Amino acid sequence: MFKLNSIRKKNNLLKFIIAKILIRTKLCKLFTITQDHYVLKFHPTSLSRDKWVDANYKHAAEDNFFLDYVKKDNIVIDVGANIGTVTLLLASIVGKNGKVYSAEPHPTIYKYLLENIKLNNFENVATFNLALGEKNAQVNFSNFKSDDRNRILNLKSKLGIKMSKLDDLPIEETTIDLLKIDTIGYEKFVLFGASLLLKKCKVVQIPIGGTYHKLSNYYGYEFKEIINFLQKNNFRIYSYDQKKSLSEILNYKIPARGDLLAIADINNFITKTGWVISC
Repeated sequence: MFKLNSIRKKNNLLKFIIAKILIRTKLCKLFTITQDHYVLKFHPTSLSRDKWVDANYKHAAEDNFFLDYVKKDNIVIDVGANIGTVTLLLASIVGKNGKVYSAEPHPTIYKYLLENIKLNNFENVATFNLALGEKNAQVNFSNFKSDDRNRILNLKSKLGIKMSKLDDLPIEETTIDLLKIDTIGYEKFVLFGASLLLKKCKVVQIPIGGTYHKLSNYYGYEFKEIINFLQKNNFRIYSYDQKKSLSEILNYKIPARGDLLAIADINNFITKTGWVISC
């Protein structure tokens, strides 16, 4: 039986039910999902399901940011790539002379990521099947069926994942236009392992929200530690919304909406995007 309280939250009830059936019967693999800039396979994951139910699902503000900021020939990094929705969008924007470095730790989700890259014939993406953090180690990882719930665990698990530092990856470009990190609360440690890379990075983007403190608390740190670390690396910190408006974060308060942007040169960013700073 389907969970009614979950289904009621969906805008398209009938299509959501059909999607659940397709996943359970493994017929989802017969379908693809067409987006504005790329195509996805309908893999048996929650993100694939939600994209199939609603092609416009997830983060209008986030997509606006990528489309306005990222340009042809840019060099970008996607940490926590999942099935590749951001990686594919970025690859379509930067073009054949640009580059996307894409990291996804979970082996099954990584396989789906590779299949989506191949489906779109993108040859400008370099992928890494590993977790990223503050050290080189072996870490315990969850193995839930729902792809958007898997993360590094503070307890033993049957799934062990190799973890590396961003600074140790073979990224030789002298300028990184964007570093996107979405690691479900582990962002602090990804940043701590990227001290050298941050010196050549223009913008860092981290999806956050009003409940981010619950994720960071699981790993024993506070949101302000991310802010302090980025500020020490000469970034100014903003949140943003669908109206393409930036709000500077000055009091360590986690924005209820929008994502975090750490920007090295705010004047260059505004010139490049046409966005505004709200008072």
